[in-house]
Amino acid sequence: MNTANHQELSVPAEQLLIAAERLLAEKGLGAVSVREIARAAGQKNHSAIAYHFGSIDHLIDAILNYRMVPLNQKRANRLAVWREAGQPDDLRGLVTVLVEPFADELLQPLQQSYYLRLLAQLMSQREWQPLFSEHPVRASAALETGALIADILRPQLGDEIALERMRLMGLHLLNTITEWDAVRRRGDFALDPQTLAWRVDNLISYLVGGLSAP
Repeated sequence: MNTANHQELSVPAEQLLIAAERLLAEKGLGAVSVREIARAAGQKNHSAIAYHFGSIDHLIDAILNYRMVPLNQKRANRLAVWREAGQPDDLRGLVTVLVEPFADELLQPLQQSYYLRLLAQLMSQREWQPLFSEHPVRASAALETGALIADILRPQLGDEIALERMRLMGLHLLNTITEWDAVRRRGDFALDPQTLAWRVDNLISYLVGGLSAP
């Protein structure tokens, strides 16, 4: 079954995906059984995951597609606006394309952003880059934006340093958004639009400074 985005999911498959997203985020990878997911989704057939997704790994891929294909489209829309502005050396504008749509996920209700906790776990247990670079359906806009950023950096820094800074930017961005999600879930601070806006602006300044430092 093609699970590239939520519009292609049947109702039972979507119920399984949403239940799995929450359970995996709350309990951890490897700590949730297929039976538990099926029960949480209200399905009596414990082979439902195998039927709809094939395996837990494929289910996790489906979760990432379900959440990140729309995110990819938001980034693509922002990138199109950036291109129309006609400022090819606008490093801050390109970093904003990457950061703002991702940070906006934190304005969703808590039950809609469990995948951020799942991302944090995936990052800690496996190399994070293939989660995106090998799946253009959920990362094409980020990859295109990254290539444009690298084009700006290479003349000043050289290829090796430019690519290393790009890697560090990706790590910092993912770590920061998932950490903010964890903090708001603990109730340490609220992320209303105004609070998120200054944090995002500060994060963008931090990333641009790191990318462009001599």
